Amino acid sequence: MIFLARSQTADQGQALEAGASGYLLKEGASADLATAIRKMTWDPCRMVGLPDRGRLIPGAVADLTLFDPDRVRDEATYEDPYRPPSGIAWVLVNGQVAVEAGALTGVRAGRPVRRGA
Repeated sequence: MIFLARSQTADQGQALEAGASGYLLKEGASADLATAIRKMTWDPCRMVGLPDRGRLIPGAVADLTLFDPDRVRDEATYEDPYRPPSGIAWVLVNGQVAVEAGALTGVRAGRPVRRGA
């Protein structure tokens, strides 16, 4: 998922992603699962000029999230803002495992991206 807000911290982004995912994927939402995922991945990448991100095609950057759509939920609170979301089992960032079986691995493979880069 891409976030365009400049002042957003990583922790706010994590909570926003889980919250948005939970909202878009909840039962009865107007979008089906494939549409919700496209709206959170490829659509924003396409709009900001990142053709090698946001979709599963040969040669694209491997940023993947394996999740249970019935369990995705933001768990962060004001008292515990670093609590990870539930329902997200695996996360690959630039092809490296950053979350394995729901736990952070310590891999920090993320990097800033620029339009057309």
